[in-house]
Amino acid sequence: MSIRTIEDLYCVPENGKAELINGEIRQMSPTGGVSGRAGGKIYRSLDDYEQRTKSGYAFPDNVGFAVDLPHRKSFSPDAAFYVGEMRGGDFLDGAPIFAVEVRSKNDYGENAEQAIADKRMDFIRLSAPP
Repeated sequence: MSIRTIEDLYCVPENGKAELINGEIRQMSPTGGVSGRAGGKIYRSLDDYEQRTKSGYAFPDNVGFAVDLPHRKSFSPDAAFYVGEMRGGDFLDGAPIFAVEVRSKNDYGENAEQAIADKRMDFIRLSAPP
């Protein structure tokens, strides 16, 4: 197994959703209607906030954020608000200031709970002041 990079994420087939964790590309399944609508409504609210405040950018599902943790190099939340610089077609540099993960049908059970807790802790690590 070779260690993957952010550049490898740009080559995920059919622009699939994936994250780079522990040097591996972890693809994520599409979501169902209920979860998709929940994420869409959150994004819509964040977009309203963006328009009102002009203080950042709202993003829907499947946007990549390049981060620098020892075991995680990217996030792709279901909705997010970002105050950094836009980079054309590249992933955004750094974590959003607000990220939402909407549970899908398969996001329940012991393994899923641990994965969600791990991802939440990674986001907290990125959001904490130095």
